[in-house]
Amino acid sequence: MDSSKQDWLAQALSDAGLAPSAAARAAAERLLVFAGMLSDANQKFNLIGPCGLDDLLQRHILDCALGYFFLQRLGLARGRAVDVGSGAGLPGVVWAILGGFDRVACCESNANKARFIQEAAAKLGASHLEVDPRRAEIAAHDLEWRESFDVVTARALAPLNALMELTAPLAQVGGVCLYFKGRSVEEEIAAAAAATARFQLTLAVRERYGELQNAYGGEWLLYHKNGPVPQSYPRRPGIPAKRPLKNN
Repeated sequence: MDSSKQDWLAQALSDAGLAPSAAARAAAERLLVFAGMLSDANQKFNLIGPCGLDDLLQRHILDCALGYFFLQRLGLARGRAVDVGSGAGLPGVVWAILGGFDRVACCESNANKARFIQEAAAKLGASHLEVDPRRAEIAAHDLEWRESFDVVTARALAPLNALMELTAPLAQVGGVCLYFKGRSVEEEIAAAAAATARFQLTLAVRERYGELQNAYGGEWLLYHKNGPVPQSYPRRPGIPAKRPLKNN
């Protein structure tokens, strides 16, 4: 294992809020194992697009970790979390490594990506990490999943008005949805006004991140779930993306 990369990542985690230093180094070691697995698998299956190890650590691993510490700072990194459209386990696997949550579920319908998450969970000994190969539109109508998660997240998945339909039905009333977005999301927030109301969401925290940690960064949008979502949502697979709710 590259000790310089472990030192850099441990320091970044410590700066972001993980203490003491021994905990940061232990987490960095496990995250580097995951990053190595992902780098190798990406060459075979193109899980996240062209990406060297350094870029992977900054653009993806640290980015996901910062989201975890954001939740931790707000007292929300606990209970059950689900990562919708998890891809190669970003942020789901990273969050499972960092701890806090009793259960982390990765909802990912791509067979290669779902298989990789399963392999990562086994190698890391993360018994509280699971992967579900269904689309979110299907999983959200399963009574064991619907409105049962404390935290629902999605990263680089869809525009906000479509994203809300895929995620809000999974959040329990009183839970939250955390979206990783780029540095300018004004148009998306405005375009999602109807979806925000329909899916019983309220924007509670909006925060830019990444500048201090030398990460690529962006903005976090944290929405509170205020009430149940109508049973007709989400619509059948593919419809939320093709015909997202629009403002009148």
